[in-house]
Amino acid sequence: MSEKQNQLDPKIQQSLQILQMSNAQLSEYLAGKMMENPMIEMESLSPDDSKSKLFQRKMDWLEQQEEENTISYSKDLPPQQPKASFPSETLPQGLLAQLKALPLEPNIMAIAAQIIDNINDDGYITCTKEELLEQMSLPQNTVEAALDIVQSLSPRGVGAFSLAECLKLQLQEGPEYRLARTMLSRHLEELQEGRLQEVALAEQAPLAEVENTWRIIRELNPRPGSAFHREDLPFYITPDVLVTKFPQYYQVLLCQFNTPQIQLSQEYMDMARRSQDPALTEYIKENTSKAKWLRQCVEIRGTTLLKVARAIMARQEPFLKYGPQYLNMVTVNSIAQELGIQDKTVHRTIKNKYLQCPYGVYPLAFFLQESTNTQEHINIFKVKKAMEEIFASEWEDSPYTDQKISQILWSRGFSVSTGLVEKYRGQMGVPDANSRLNLNCGQEEPCSCGHNHQ
Repeated sequence: MSEKQNQLDPKIQQSLQILQMSNAQLSEYLAGKMMENPMIEMESLSPDDSKSKLFQRKMDWLEQQEEENTISYSKDLPPQQPKASFPSETLPQGLLAQLKALPLEPNIMAIAAQIIDNINDDGYITCTKEELLEQMSLPQNTVEAALDIVQSLSPRGVGAFSLAECLKLQLQEGPEYRLARTMLSRHLEELQEGRLQEVALAEQAPLAEVENTWRIIRELNPRPGSAFHREDLPFYITPDVLVTKFPQYYQVLLCQFNTPQIQLSQEYMDMARRSQDPALTEYIKENTSKAKWLRQCVEIRGTTLLKVARAIMARQEPFLKYGPQYLNMVTVNSIAQELGIQDKTVHRTIKNKYLQCPYGVYPLAFFLQESTNTQEHINIFKVKKAMEEIFASEWEDSPYTDQKISQILWSRGFSVSTGLVEKYRGQMGVPDANSRLNLNCGQEEPCSCGHNHQ
């Protein structure tokens, strides 16, 4: 059958549609199909016996797991050193702690605390300056004095009303940063679009100076609050795959116990056997066929999902043993080739799917790289290995900036921009230079350790 015919076949379309669904989406979809098709019945749990039935279903589910779902650790996997982690306190908590340590008048302290209440997780004030003044109903100079104090707190850049202001707050004082401030004030749009020659002409500055200043600006953090723990609104995810970790092996399991089970209506089947009405018999026969195909689609989804999840996690052994900092570079194409399926089938399988493991709940797509270029895959892997060596060799009181890491990588033969360094560092779970400095000295700015936290 051709691809075009496949696309026109409603049964194939339904199978592909179900393959892309998460457990929650599948449950909702099956509930809708049950309303359409009288032959479909779903095993539901009543409030009285839901706990006992769910427990029994979990026990049956565990007993049914096959040995092929158990994967032993490689004996030659070397031990790894722990990596730095992000602060556990939220941004408001960190700012308020610094605020309370300052010798401020009670009224200024209260105003500053109210300003902090208006700062979002990225570090920006969520209203305009005019709205803030109106909200406070206090003299403008008093509010601005409290605002100056908030903007002096660590990390630098918090308490800004705009991106340009946020970046300017991170620049050090001095005439050498005058052009940087001017560029941020007047030419932010041109900078974002890479129109540096226009900036140079407008400011009557040499292009080389503008380019160098732009490199300095790119080292600043547009989201200064990103290194802090976020208290997001609860978002509950029902995982589709469960990885259980043991000392010598781990298991990859489908979370089938919380998915409704499709059953055929015994009542309608008995009715079809007793009926003398050909139309009724044909109606029940047709809907029985649809119900059986739906059940088969769900089984195909589960089988494919388990195969893909097992193949992915078999290549993510360092992650399972040592944590998210040791995520391996695995491509969609490598999984497809291993399983003998198409790349797009892997994409459909991991779409909307979540995996629960001892380190948390992750989208399955988290464990794969989009690139199917083998050479690029190898290079990224080598780059991250080189970055691990760089992080291990840096001085605790002088961690490398992303720009410096980029320069070191260039000297080692890797053409990696500052932006890519930031991307890979984030994937590795390593904070930026300023956060690593704060982590190493164990204090917030200002501190007596002699470090420059800016």
